[in-house]
Order: sequence, then structure tokens, then C-alpha cells
Amino acid sequence: MRFYRKMPLEISGKTVRKSIPLDVSKGENGGIAYALESTGGKLRGGIGANALDLSALPEGETLLAVFESDGAYALYCESGRMYSQTASGLKDSGIVFSKMPACVRFYDGGEKVLLSDGTISLVLDKSGLTRKAVAFSAAVFAYDRLWYCNDGLKLYFSEAGNVYNFEAGTGLGGAIELPDRKGKILKLIFFRNDIYVVREYGLQKLKAYGDEKEFAVEDVLSCAKIYGQSAAATESTLFFLAEDGLHAYGDGKIADFSEHFSSEQTDVRGAASGGKYFLTAETAGAMRVLGVFDEDTGGGYLVPGDCTGLCDGSGRVLFALEGKGYEITRGGVFAERVSHRVWQSAPVTPCGGRALLRELDVRARGALILCVHSDEGNRSVCVPDGGKVCRSLNLPGTHFTFRILAEDCEVNGLSALFLKGEDVS
Repeated sequence: MRFYRKMPLEISGKTVRKSIPLDVSKGENGGIAYALESTGGKLRGGIGANALDLSALPEGETLLAVFESDGAYALYCESGRMYSQTASGLKDSGIVFSKMPACVRFYDGGEKVLLSDGTISLVLDKSGLTRKAVAFSAAVFAYDRLWYCNDGLKLYFSEAGNVYNFEAGTGLGGAIELPDRKGKILKLIFFRNDIYVVREYGLQKLKAYGDEKEFAVEDVLSCAKIYGQSAAATESTLFFLAEDGLHAYGDGKIADFSEHFSSEQTDVRGAASGGKYFLTAETAGAMRVLGVFDEDTGGGYLVPGDCTGLCDGSGRVLFALEGKGYEITRGGVFAERVSHRVWQSAPVTPCGGRALLRELDVRARGALILCVHSDEGNRSVCVPDGGKVCRSLNLPGTHFTFRILAEDCEVNGLSALFLKGEDVS
């Protein structure tokens, strides 16, 4: 085991040694990471994704989403057709959805998943897919009831213990009219023992613990227009993406990644598991990515790729990519690809004026390429696997940006030695 002493800011004559923070900074000019996680002042490989053991779909079908319940899968295809895969094999449900279905996980003699495009609904259990009468655009299972909305304004709830009975009456089911200036209901989330109503321009909280007469709704916050399907909650934080950026409501936090995402989104989905929030969206540079954010540190990074159908449940996060189904893992290879991991620092102005970058010290495990860009030029160096490496660069400039490129590495420290003054060459 090797031990390294951190290098603080040191000034000797005209030289300045500066430690380069291995983080993802805030704001428009902040740093960013692709498939590299910044945590505890270090960089390391991010999430992986393992392929699901799914049967081949009929010719001409392309997988866009995977839903799971009790070992069975529901497969949503680009054609809208729904297939089930159980121990008996692959089966065509005969149902064609008009769009990507909303889903809700519930319990009715076992774990099940209800899927709907707002017109038709299917329930998935270990035996496969079965058509049901209830159709919705948003739904949640809470207090032993199924709650759903289909017009964005009215919330229906089932009888406690009977998720298919919505007959209105005392001790039975019913409905609540919820018109509001915050706009239509986009999603329902069970969070901190309350039902949170995600609307177009804010959040509300529905308290529905006991008798129907005591159900109450209260405003939580108002904000810019929300992309409803981005909303997802860990145990302590509810995350969502709005036109003005990422939001975190609760105990967790999120760094300001807002500038990295486009303010105009067409296909956004969120999921949460294990203290992390996952988001598929489009960056400001029109690149499709999977964002990964940690509720404790507030840090995050992006994984390039057009992932679709992101969904969570029972501790798993599933998605589809290029017609295949995957499950997110804590590490390893992502979706059978070589991991091109990239980290870039925020711009560094070490001396408040012109300086010469003399040398770099890197403490890393795994081979990587380190690139430095200034307003006067560029330098790139190859760092072999393991240990502490010092490289001479002699790059002049005022502002410096550092970039790490790797397939698999862990970076424990990065520092630079600068020579101050205008007369540098």
C-alpha cells in the first residue's frame, strides 16, 4: 500500500504549486465527468450495466423498455406492441400501446406491475400480462390503495386492500378533484409516507392516512415547467428536472448541473435506487446521456448513450439501449461497451494573470491520458499504470483546463507547478 501526502498551495519565489480538485464544479463554467465518479476527492469508474437474459423478439421489433415483476418481464417495442417473458417463454400480449406506458408497482397477493398508455392497461405478474379495465397517465400504490389520474385534474383511489375496486363510498374508493394553477398532474410518487403530486409547475403533498374525509392537499413548491417523467425519489430526496434545471427536494442535494442539460426536452425519464438518482435526457449540446447523481455528496456524472425506458423497482434500475435490455450495476462494463471515461476540470486561473505550467504530478492507478488546455496552447501526456508520475509541460497561459481520458482508472490526486509572471516562455 502506498501513502501520499496531499500537496497544499505552496509559493516559493515565483512558483505556485496548486492542487487541482478532482470534482465536478458548479455553474456554467464548472467541470464535468463522463462515466467517471468524483467522490471523496478522487475519481473512479462509474456504474456498469449488465445485459438481461431476454428472448429474441420477432423480426422487425425493436426493444424500447423493460419492466420486471417477480421474475417476469414485460417488453415494450418501438411498434407499441407488448410482449411478456416468463418461465414459459416469450408471448405476444396482442396489445399495442400508443406511447411508452406509465407504470406502477403494487401488491395484490404478490408483487405486480400495472402498465398503461392512458387508454389500455396491462398487469404484469409471474404468469405474464393480463388486460385490466383501469387506465391512467400517472399512478402510485400507497396506504394499501391504488391511486391514479388520467386527465391531469382528477385523482381516483381504490378501496383499501382491493386495488381494482374504485366504487365510491365510505370505506370504499372515490375521487378527489384537484384543479390547480400549477397545471396538470404529471406523476404521483410515494415519498416520506405521503403521496407527492408532481404537476406542470410545482409539487403538492397529499396526506391520506385515515378516513377519506380527512384527506388533505397542501402546496410544497412552485417552479419552472417540470418534465414529469423525470421525477423519482430515494428514501430521503425527491429529484426532478425542470426547464430551469435539476431540483432536489428533501435531505439530499445535487450540484448545479443545470447548464449541462437542454432547457427543451422531448424524452426524459428518471429513476432512483440505492441513494442515487438516474436521469435520461439531452444535454445542451444535443447529446443523449444517462445522468447519475448521488444524494449524499450532490456529485454526479454523465454516461453517453441513448438509453430509453428507464424505470426502477425492487432495488433494480432497468433500461433499453440499441434494442437490448440492461440492468444498472454498481460498477463494471457498461452495456457491453468499452468504457470511454472522461473528466474535465473547471477553468483554473492559478496566479491571477499569465503563468507557465511547468509540471504535473499525478497519483493514479490505471493508464490514462492527461490533456491540458490553456488560452495559449495544449499539451497531452500519457500516464502509465500505477503510482505517482511527474511530467514536464512548459505550457504558458492565463486560464488552464485539465482533462483525463481513460478506459478504467482511479485518480487519487492531481497537482500542478506554475511559474508566475508575464515574462514566461
